Amino acid sequence: MVVTSSVPDSSRRHELLPHSFRSPRRVTVTLPQQTYGQLLQRSDCEGRSLSNLAAFLLELGLRQNGDTAAAPGQRSTGKHG
Repeated sequence: MVVTSSVPDSSRRHELLPHSFRSPRRVTVTLPQQTYGQLLQRSDCEGRSLSNLAAFLLELGLRQNGDTAAAPGQRSTGKHG
């Protein structure tokens, strides 16, 4: 029997890698204008990119809710750019 997959080989290899060797994933989020403005202002004040601040806040929120945002032994993303 031949089993085929619609997942490209590179994606399957990615799933087999230890968590610490996986590259970051990109997502698109739609925000209310006020939330976007607040994020933009805070990112300017903190001297980090909007993307980095959003990732940091998402990770922080997941950790505070008891979800795993990073693999054991892996530190927070800090500044990604």
